[in-house]
Amino acid sequence: MVHRSRRKEEKIIIGSEDLLKVLNDANNHLNKGDYAEAVRYSAETLRSKMLEKLGLSRSTENEDLIKSVAALRKDIDLEKLKYVLRKGEECTYARYKPSKEEAEKVLKYSEELLSKL
Repeated sequence: MVHRSRRKEEKIIIGSEDLLKVLNDANNHLNKGDYAEAVRYSAETLRSKMLEKLGLSRSTENEDLIKSVAALRKDIDLEKLKYVLRKGEECTYARYKPSKEEAEKVLKYSEELLSKL
């Protein structure tokens, strides 16, 4: 089970009130054992927020998103971003079934990256 501290949640709320709901929804999927949905939900949320913050369209490919982030945001861990986006694609398009540990890692990385936006 993934636990988030109250302080961390409050920090994330500052960026967007809806963000806390999204993270809680992803955590609920994780707690229900629906790891693939937790990963898809987290990855899509991260992707959407990144595109929004960078002013890119939804049709932007993940590779182009990563290049834009690399050029504009030195505070973002690109390896974590790549991991989240890759796992999201695997679960969405390849019907990959992640382990609980993989899903927890995706949620953790998503929270870290979203908190920097």
